[in-house]
Amino acid sequence: MSIFDFFRKKVKPSTQPTNNVFSIEGQYAAHETPKIKVQTQDESYEYDLKTEYVRLSTSGDENVCPMCKQFEGKYFLSTDAPKLPLCPLCSCEYEYYDKSDLPSRAKIRNPNDFIFPADCTPLFYEVQNIVYEEKDIQKQIQMCESSMEKLPEFMFPYISAKFEVQELACRDLLPELYMRIGKWDKAKSTIERCISANAYYPKNGSVELADLESYRTVATTAIAYISENPGCLQRNIYKALAFKDNQKEQLKHFLRYSLQIEKEKFGNTNKLFCKTALSANNTNRKE
Repeated sequence: MSIFDFFRKKVKPSTQPTNNVFSIEGQYAAHETPKIKVQTQDESYEYDLKTEYVRLSTSGDENVCPMCKQFEGKYFLSTDAPKLPLCPLCSCEYEYYDKSDLPSRAKIRNPNDFIFPADCTPLFYEVQNIVYEEKDIQKQIQMCESSMEKLPEFMFPYISAKFEVQELACRDLLPELYMRIGKWDKAKSTIERCISANAYYPKNGSVELADLESYRTVATTAIAYISENPGCLQRNIYKALAFKDNQKEQLKHFLRYSLQIEKEKFGNTNKLFCKTALSANNTNRKE
């Protein structure tokens, strides 16, 4: 049923405006109960369109996470339905029904048959929707850190249901942000906290720790070389350092994203310099 059908059915005749001058405004969001506001020439009326039943609809593609997928197409009493968002990347929506509109074969599900996300999930959803758009690295770090304290609580239902979290900013992005500014101990501590919270389930985080140590070796070697050879050309550093395979890719990543070095355009490459005069906390790249 469309929200406009609800407008028609839920506004009672006794409360409908008798004036000729009026307007009806719908207020609808995927994660909220729909509302309408009726404005007449003299006064306004607001209605919360509470409904008896809801059906959950996911995006329906291959990216739907297991937490959301379990609810796809299921009908619930509105009082029993899981609260949206269900995960940090949730795109699920409610479809609203009253008793007369409920499909004849609809099965009203028992909420006890499902694993519900933790109450703190909206915090992770909010961070996820903002942090990747934010340009200030310190603000990104602050937002990711804000959700770290709740990480064990967030992960508990996933572990109980043996669900894998597909993407999580505080787990996947925060260590990299610390690596960009050379805070290696902070990066390691973040990974260890994620391991403690089982955030890498079904993996144990050992790969992430090993990658961090390998990346740190690459980065410190590159910084030492650039410090000894200020103005060295980026295109030549790969041969000079001679890293192979994964570490060569890590070197490329470091030269592209690190905020510990300066680049000066030189033909079709860059001259490289270390930010030796700047504090490790200074993350603002010079123009």
